[in-house]
Amino acid sequence: MAKKTKKRKWLYRKNDRWYGDFRPYADVGGALEALIPTGERYATPDLGIAKGLAKERLAELRRLRRAGHGGRDVDLRRLGPFVDYHLACEAQRKDADPVGLAQVAQRLEVAIGYFGAETLLRDIGTIRLQEYVHYLAGRVRWEGTANEGIEPIGPSTQRKYLRALSKAFRRARAVEVLPSHHRPFADLMDLPEVEVGEAEWLDGPTAALLLEAARLFKPKRPSQAVISAFTIIATLLLSGMRPSEGLGLDIRDLDFERGLIKVRRNRHRRLKNRRSRRVIPMWPQLEEILRAYLELLGNPSEGPLFPSPKDPTKPVRGIKRIVEELALRIDYRGKLTPKIFRHTYRAARLQTGVGAWLLV
Repeated sequence: MAKKTKKRKWLYRKNDRWYGDFRPYADVGGALEALIPTGERYATPDLGIAKGLAKERLAELRRLRRAGHGGRDVDLRRLGPFVDYHLACEAQRKDADPVGLAQVAQRLEVAIGYFGAETLLRDIGTIRLQEYVHYLAGRVRWEGTANEGIEPIGPSTQRKYLRALSKAFRRARAVEVLPSHHRPFADLMDLPEVEVGEAEWLDGPTAALLLEAARLFKPKRPSQAVISAFTIIATLLLSGMRPSEGLGLDIRDLDFERGLIKVRRNRHRRLKNRRSRRVIPMWPQLEEILRAYLELLGNPSEGPLFPSPKDPTKPVRGIKRIVEELALRIDYRGKLTPKIFRHTYRAARLQTGVGAWLLV
């Protein structure tokens, strides 16, 4: 007669409270663990509740083992270790962008600082997320850094923080660290509302005046000493590119023979989305400005079109301060940002149907 296999006991009692013995799953984080209900601090004294908690924990450990997490020396159920794992997976993607990945890492660090690195992912529910939303609404710009401001981050930035954390939760479900029904973001009722205002743009005379001010611009600080503020602003005004697209152009993106500019991803910057990859016309005024600009540089065949004064191998990161200085010089009353050049180009195209309008 075959010997009857003894059924394993996953529960044991200590000081009138229940604990689980999950050591057979030590390769995925199983150990002697207190069975603590959500919202409480100590192991439960109720056997029925303990059985339910043990069942959930066993299912979680089995999912981790099936998903190939065995042998890890970290507990991927917890927020801090899982964020590290998530970022490592993101870095291995074919279209991974170092700058964008650094921004995501910074946003997830804020979440870790709020919830705690050792917090279980399953314990972050809708109520705690709603509290996190309110926390983000009061968080100031660059909080905790030398550049800390006094104004809170805007609703659109708050949503970026939430999207970064939501994507980490999606991966946790995909690799079965979390059950498929754990979707705390789906029930959020009080999300930051982004107000869509009317886009500002410049009329022709104001744009021409701004270009003339850029041509005469001499920076007060070495950090603003870009090679040609005039060429940068003319490129943005006469192409309709986003500021990051124009500043991140490579010399090889210019096709003078066909009169085209190629907007494509490179190692210095990413595009907003896949549809942002495109080819746009190089209008005669812009071609003349760019040819003269490249002749001053010695007609190089490669490298950033607008190199940084600190590192010529990298492009200029931003011209916001230069634009603010130019706004003062032309006594512009509204808010002038680099994004206004894209709006100006699009408005002009709608009104005239041609791109040659600024310098005529």
